[in-house]
Amino acid sequence: MATFLPAQDKKGRTIVYDTSEKMYRVINYIMKEGKTKPHLIGGTLLNNPQNAYEEMMLTKKFYRKTNGRMVMHYYQSFSPGEVTPQKAKEMADQMVKHKQFEGFQVVYATHIDRKHIHTHFIVNTVNMIDGHKWQLPSLKILQDYSDELCREHGLSVINRDKSKVHKSQAQKKAELKGKGWKMETQLSVDEALKIATNRADFISIMSKQGYQVKWFDGSKYVTFTNRNNQKVRNKLFDSPEQYTKEAMIKKFKENSKEQNRKYKDKGNFSDIRKTTFFDVRDALEIATGKNEFISILNAQGYQVTWDDRHKYVTFKKDGHQAVRNRNFYPGEKYTKEAMLKKFALNMKKEEEIKSGKYRDVAADTGEQRRGDLLYLLTSILRLSNPNDNYPHQTNQRNHSAEAIRDYMAEAEKGKGIDWEQS
Repeated sequence: MATFLPAQDKKGRTIVYDTSEKMYRVINYIMKEGKTKPHLIGGTLLNNPQNAYEEMMLTKKFYRKTNGRMVMHYYQSFSPGEVTPQKAKEMADQMVKHKQFEGFQVVYATHIDRKHIHTHFIVNTVNMIDGHKWQLPSLKILQDYSDELCREHGLSVINRDKSKVHKSQAQKKAELKGKGWKMETQLSVDEALKIATNRADFISIMSKQGYQVKWFDGSKYVTFTNRNNQKVRNKLFDSPEQYTKEAMIKKFKENSKEQNRKYKDKGNFSDIRKTTFFDVRDALEIATGKNEFISILNAQGYQVTWDDRHKYVTFKKDGHQAVRNRNFYPGEKYTKEAMLKKFALNMKKEEEIKSGKYRDVAADTGEQRRGDLLYLLTSILRLSNPNDNYPHQTNQRNHSAEAIRDYMAEAEKGKGIDWEQS
């Protein structure tokens, strides 16, 4: 049988890789000599798995998404003596074909330095094909697929209702008292309170962990509901005085101050503002209404606050400073009124396209030029193996490493490539 889990620290907390340095170290770790062998290393959408860090960073820079969570780290572990290293690698080759990994660069390595053979998977959080960020899937989906592969290979499958997973001492003690799921909820709240900067931020983070949160102004308590529809109020947590509404709001303010200080110190605010600008600009080019515009940005991890009572629109990503449309240039192009007019124009254009009246779709939307540039990106990854079939590959287009580097150099100067210019 095999277990499939996200990498965790000694306290049972999922490890977060939120800097390029952490990303570099974990990729080097899984391919470390003595832990694995060259023939037990693989990758998807990578020209050379040994260069996974450089190739993944190239994708991030191309889409201007070099902040936030850099990679995801999972592992698939087998019981001692259950599989050979080659069999584990073969199952890893199949694991990365799951639709959840489609378009994402993955480097993986089967480790043989322990009694239990196991494979580490490092996933780039930026999709190489369209640039969207990794959306955290239900772990059960990946575990079920791992179980399916075990059956195909004649291995036993875990009874997940009775299986033992990595748990902290607090969780184990709670289960002995018959309230394990309540402690699970409290631990999830603790994780959200480490980074949330406001109530909406907190509710969003809890939602990603599988919880519904009812936090109403007229109610004294906050209610959390897990995936099994089990409910618990904050007053039932251990040390409930730390989880009152007032205590949590105080924690939000502390987190906000700390993030503001960190981004000012590191100069990262301008980076997130630039990233947000490009994502908003691209969504504005295709959205035909406010709801569609918000939906597109939600899919990229943004919380969008468009309140008709307020003058500005706010865009917020977990762990980052909020950005308002007043920060964009030229400002008159990104007012609420200007964006609503743009939605109307997009709707009119879409209707013309459907009716066959619109003749210059590719040139106007810039899709062809986007495709050309994405092709240049993938060309670098094809140089040593020109037979690889990457997206947008044609025999007519010229390509070279120098070309993409020239484009990136121009973008770094602030000029941007042609389809970025208004």
